[in-house]
This record gives sequence, C-alpha cells and structure tokens, in this order.
Amino acid sequence: MIIPDKIQRLFDMQVQSNETLTFLASSFEQLKEERKKYAVKQKDVLNSLLNSVSTDKVNNNDGLTEFEVVSQCATVFVAATEPTSTLLQFMLYVLATNTEIQQKLFEEVSDYMNNGGNLKTVDELPYLEAVVNEVMRRYSPTVHFGRVCNEDCVIGDNIK
Repeated sequence: MIIPDKIQRLFDMQVQSNETLTFLASSFEQLKEERKKYAVKQKDVLNSLLNSVSTDKVNNNDGLTEFEVVSQCATVFVAATEPTSTLLQFMLYVLATNTEIQQKLFEEVSDYMNNGGNLKTVDELPYLEAVVNEVMRRYSPTVHFGRVCNEDCVIGDNIK
C-alpha cells in the first residue's frame, strides 16, 4: 500500500519497517554514488528518479525528496518482481515442452558465454530476445482483458 509521506506523519503511521527503509535508502545511496563516480548514464527508471531529486532542500518545490525517490524505488522493485517471476516460469515451461527451441537457445547462450559474453552485452543474443518476446506474447505475465468485436467493420473495399 502506498501512502503519501505527509499522511503517514499526520497519523503517525509506519507502512514499512525501519529495517526495510534503511536497507532501501542505503542501496539507493550506493547506486547514486556509483553512478556519480563512474558518470553512468543509463536510460532506466533509476536514472529518471535520480534526475528528479529536488535540489531545493528548504522548500522541495522543484522535485522529489530522497525519501519519495526511495519509496518509488521500492514500488518499482515490488512491481517488477512478480511479472518477471511469472515470465520465467512460462519460459521454462516453453523450453521444457519444446526441446528444439531449448537446444537452439542453449547453443546460442553457450557460444556467447564461451566467446567472452557477459550480462552487460546480453542484448547481443537475438534468439534469446525472440524467445522472451514470444513467451511474453503468448503468456503475458500481466493482467489483460480480451476484446470482442460485436459487429462487422468494413475498412476500404475489401477488409472486413
């Protein structure tokens, strides 16, 4: 449950344990320092959140507080865990039931790792990306609603 900081203070509420918040805050601080030290510029949610931290320490008018950013990081982490887990379960199912796909993927990953590949350049695996995309298409880990057309729709002269 996400409750704004001001309401938590007003009603003396504590949604997360202090231990959890301390861990998240220290992890966020460590990532922030690493990115500053090595001048890392990635196109990801963390970079967007880091750029949104307020520089006005008195009024906090021009951005988020560090506490708000840490809270957002926690939300993103929790929101990303379940769909990823579900996707991996379906991917293992697809690989277990399709040995030819499993073998081709195994060969691609083995060749990649034997030639010095690493996690930072994993996007160089086209078959892996194709398998992941197909699993996401067929077994979406997110909630989706099907749609049904209740009447015919004609587009142009021959598309129905």
